[in-house]
Amino acid sequence: MMFVAQARAAYDYSLRTFQYSQAVWYAERLVAEHACREHRHLLALAYFHAGEIAQAYYHADKACFSPNHGSSSSSSSKRAADLEEESRFLLAKCSFLLGKWDEAVDALFLEDEEEFDANNAQGHLNYSARPVNGPAGWNLLGQIRERLGTPEAAMEAYARCVEEAPWMFDAVQRLAYLACSTFPAVFARALRSEQNFEESLARAEPGLLSASTSSRAGKQQPSSSSSRSSFSLFSLVQIAGEAVHAACSFDPQRTLQVLQHLPPEHAETAFAVELVAKAFFEQADYRRAESLYRRVWNTLDPRRIEGLERYSTCLWHLRKELECAHLAHECLSWGVRRKPQIWCVVGNACSQQREHGMALKFFKRAIQADPYFSYAYTLCGHEYVANEKYDKAVPMYEKALSIDPRHYNAWWALGNVYYRQEEYENARYHFLQALDINRSNSVLRCYLGMVMESLHQPAMALEYFEHACAGPNGGQGTSGSGIGMHDAQEHRVLWGNVDSPQNAMALFQKACVLISLNRFPEALRDLERVRNLAPKEACVYFQLGKVYEKMGLLQQAFQTLHQAMDLHRDSKDYHTIKAHLERLPLIDPALAASASGSSGSQLVYPGMMSSQI
Repeated sequence: MMFVAQARAAYDYSLRTFQYSQAVWYAERLVAEHACREHRHLLALAYFHAGEIAQAYYHADKACFSPNHGSSSSSSSKRAADLEEESRFLLAKCSFLLGKWDEAVDALFLEDEEEFDANNAQGHLNYSARPVNGPAGWNLLGQIRERLGTPEAAMEAYARCVEEAPWMFDAVQRLAYLACSTFPAVFARALRSEQNFEESLARAEPGLLSASTSSRAGKQQPSSSSSRSSFSLFSLVQIAGEAVHAACSFDPQRTLQVLQHLPPEHAETAFAVELVAKAFFEQADYRRAESLYRRVWNTLDPRRIEGLERYSTCLWHLRKELECAHLAHECLSWGVRRKPQIWCVVGNACSQQREHGMALKFFKRAIQADPYFSYAYTLCGHEYVANEKYDKAVPMYEKALSIDPRHYNAWWALGNVYYRQEEYENARYHFLQALDINRSNSVLRCYLGMVMESLHQPAMALEYFEHACAGPNGGQGTSGSGIGMHDAQEHRVLWGNVDSPQNAMALFQKACVLISLNRFPEALRDLERVRNLAPKEACVYFQLGKVYEKMGLLQQAFQTLHQAMDLHRDSKDYHTIKAHLERLPLIDPALAASASGSSGSQLVYPGMMSSQI
């Protein structure tokens, strides 16, 4: 037994010091000496830590299901039961990582238990059954059910996990995302008391509660670090969970309000600031989101991976090419090549330079890094749309939705494809699906207004545009017209430079509807507001010129149409505007001579300018 004890000590030391290949070697010696379940489990665990998942799966399966020829020690029956749970959980984890979903579920439940209630036709979880490893088992089961495309079952599993162990924050975050409407009740039930919280944590880590109690009972003076920790973990998890729920509900104001209850040392962390930035991002408020993201990566956590794809998308929409390229260079210098966020950042930098082929290459590399990263599929679809390859874009968006049905970006993107193809009913359906998920994004309402206008329902269109102009919070609109994702190249460029509490895109579209209804004074008022917000957008001047003409203000019409021509000098619409200008009644020749062209060009926004020409 001396050999086994020494080999086990060497194995433990190797794991503790991250020498995983050495740990594998010592585990192999243990198995050769005595091929019991415990030693096979140790070998599987070493392979798992070494990143050799397929080999870990093989040996974990051996540990669970091969005959046990005795034990290397006189372990108690409790230890044997614990070892079986550990081995089965490791097997389930390996099966999950290898995409063996059914095997992962089978490994989580003992042979005499079933995951689902056989008497329930709706396939709800069998609440009398319990997966191995308790809360961790429920959390893994939720992940498996998500991959299998059964979000309702996933929500039930996450809810069980949170109820048993409210400190399982991964499950808290997934439940907040998948079950926004029911999350508050489940979370409140799980966090019914601080005593319940501590007891659930102590069950997972025996001795922890007694250790914390004895430390509180001690009479020594607390150090400065311990005094900072007087804010209980129970309170912190409670506040963080509520903040995650607010962010998943796309409510940055509520997110900020909740996080203000955190102590400063926790409020000023990358997690908290990035959470608020994400909420602003989902509202398409890119300027405020970018400011917070910059703070995260410049100050709080310069090597943070989570949220990088959103940060780079903010830079893309704000047309900060230098910053986007610098971020991509920085990410590549980290040497982290297995994270999809890194490749999304690089792809965004290429897309901003209109190198769509290179952008697609990197977005596909993001998919290779994580085939279940839905945003990478959406970004691929946007690049195909930019090249007008709609037949290739649609499957990308559909794949994103098959991974994450709440991925409103892909719902919007499908609607945008159908809108471009003049399938307006299909577009309306998909825009409504996106708006049902994210009701705080005023740009979604703007696109719905555009669809309703195309369906010859101007009253409904005006209603959507007015809501979009008001913004998500009664007048605090977005700082740009982007949708939290890439649009086609001309869509992205037009309004990216707007910095205003009003949504210029919605105001412009509203004005176009008012023009079609011959409500020229109202249209003029909105167009003048848009001109003040976006003084270099040619389509605004073109519409202004048409309104001035209809109102008999020919001098103003002449001036604004000339400005539109100057801004469109290199565009295909230049001659269209010129032809419209030449149809104006003759006015003072001196005025015409004074209207000299200045250089500049802007891309036309389809559905704004083109549909009006």
